[in-house]
Amino acid sequence: MAEPLTVRLDARLAEAGSSVAVEGVIAEDDYVVGDRVFTVPDGIAFDLDVTNTGETVLCMGSVEAELIGTCDRCLEEARLNLTGEVDAIFADDPDAFSEDLDSDVEVLPIVEDAIDLAPVVRAAIAVEIPFKVLCREDCKGLCPHCGANLNEGDCGCEARLAAEGDPMNPMSVLRALKSSEDPEAES
Repeated sequence: MAEPLTVRLDARLAEAGSSVAVEGVIAEDDYVVGDRVFTVPDGIAFDLDVTNTGETVLCMGSVEAELIGTCDRCLEEARLNLTGEVDAIFADDPDAFSEDLDSDVEVLPIVEDAIDLAPVVRAAIAVEIPFKVLCREDCKGLCPHCGANLNEGDCGCEARLAAEGDPMNPMSVLRALKSSEDPEAES
């Protein structure tokens, strides 16, 4: 289970309008998002302001992290330097405030006069992960025929298949059929 990042609502945040700066790093061994697993060598850095608004506690700030995963095209290492924003609302009774806000705003619970910022810090990085993770923008990927990494050079499959025809391509049968019916193709 992930470690919490607990901020106690003590004397520093007792009055409406009072604010506290919270900064640091959440250490992460493996960071799992869906079916992807990333390593986070330096953790997730955060710089947040926690403010008592009177009825709620507002948390705003920024996060950043370097994630290391696998490139979706060539399966080599991909490094992502991500920066995200935190904008979270906490309340004693989250349901009471959720009705007054837009449907896409989630109000999180205050539990025993404390809030846990770890989930919002992790979520701010998760939403910044691109749909397609690449080692570089111009990654050429793997050859669909031999599996060679095309970033390392041309494997020759494309030229060979253009000359010989691709046995895995169902359209190559049409090329062979056309050649056998075309009398000029034999000469």
